[in-house]
Amino acid sequence: MRLRVRNHKKTRFVEFKDSLSLPLLLIRCRVDMIAFIFRYVAISGLTITIGVLGILPEFGFRYFNVVPTVLLTIGLALLSRNFLEIWQLERGVILKRRTELSHFSDSYISNTYAGFRITNYSPKEFSGSVGDGGMGTVITSDELDAQLLTRKMYVRWIDRKFKVDTSLRGYIPAILRQINENRRVFNGRCVRMNTDLRPQSGGESNEITMSPTSYFDFICSNELFRYKVSERKSAPELKTLGELGLVDYDNRFFDLSGSRLANVVGVSIVALTKDGYLILTRQTSYNSVNADLLLSTGSGSLDLRDVEVCRSKNSIERGQDLKMDLNDLISAGMLHEMEEESGISKANCTDTQIVGYSRWLDRGGKPEFYGFTVLNLDYEEVLRRKVKGLEKAYSKNLEGVRAKDLQWDEISNLQFESLGEELSKSVALPLAFNLRAIAKHLGNSSTRFRAPDSLTG
Repeated sequence: MRLRVRNHKKTRFVEFKDSLSLPLLLIRCRVDMIAFIFRYVAISGLTITIGVLGILPEFGFRYFNVVPTVLLTIGLALLSRNFLEIWQLERGVILKRRTELSHFSDSYISNTYAGFRITNYSPKEFSGSVGDGGMGTVITSDELDAQLLTRKMYVRWIDRKFKVDTSLRGYIPAILRQINENRRVFNGRCVRMNTDLRPQSGGESNEITMSPTSYFDFICSNELFRYKVSERKSAPELKTLGELGLVDYDNRFFDLSGSRLANVVGVSIVALTKDGYLILTRQTSYNSVNADLLLSTGSGSLDLRDVEVCRSKNSIERGQDLKMDLNDLISAGMLHEMEEESGISKANCTDTQIVGYSRWLDRGGKPEFYGFTVLNLDYEEVLRRKVKGLEKAYSKNLEGVRAKDLQWDEISNLQFESLGEELSKSVALPLAFNLRAIAKHLGNSSTRFRAPDSLTG
């Protein structure tokens, strides 16, 4: 049967370069970057503020007092030293992108993560660098994916914000500038996963913990796995994260409970229309990862807004112990990303399932969840949905693929030729493993996956 692909590039979205929102995006990115850097020079800034207030008659002492003067002097000295160090590092640090996949030991994975296996994704059509979205290495567990459909798990919220490791703080300006070069990245409020998720075989806990972090924290920790770091003068050789003290010296990642990385939770979800089309999203070149590649209907990071949705749903006041259903939290994140990137609201979803989980090793072992949802809209109705605000900078257009024409047995082996010649060349890693998780469930009659007839024909 011949594959039918509907591509509405010209009618779905307006190119962002023609939008009046571009200056607002640039301003937002710059302000976020300055504010993030200021967090790490805040002590000197606070000292200066106290000193100034002490000297001014309206706030401090009526006559000259030595204490605020001393504080002001110390604050200025600290601030000057901080900015000098930042300037020297910013000029002297080089980040070189890795082009080889991570070489993690199979025995290490099997000993540390029983039930998981390593999978490399490296399409021959993709010639970028590791972690760009078109290639990478993940660990997955078919057993855990099957359990996610039925296993009841909870998230205990720890309201303690993550901070970048002290060994990396001086590199922050250089990291942000070089990683975000030619990209438009702002600092979102994200969620960190603190506990590993493993297949249940009897004694495992049904509770994991999560806490707040930011996207720039993630860039300045996990994203360094995509690079080797060099300081021109003091250390011209390229360093890995192991040498910077964030992983062991074999460059193997620690489990989540022992990790000093931000480990932002990633979420992706594929939607199926009521007339049997899978909706995929083409990214723009403004994305720092997955630029110009094909992603799920919604794909991004778990946000603090999703935590607030669960808090409100369970009528939990601030300050109280927050314990959430894992499925509720992850689904909320998936559906909000889908609405942002495709304009499809959660009210249009009739059945949402979490179908898979992995850890992306080339990005510091960050956790990724994959989902599937059925819509009460047909394909033409989806095309009439609007993407709002700055999100138009990152979502270029939608692609529709008739689900029953796909070769799901091939997709379970990460082969995507049945998507069509054009689309198969640009499948990003999150979409690849999202579709793979669905295909694995379709090929396993013992799982509780609720597959509509239009998915397989």
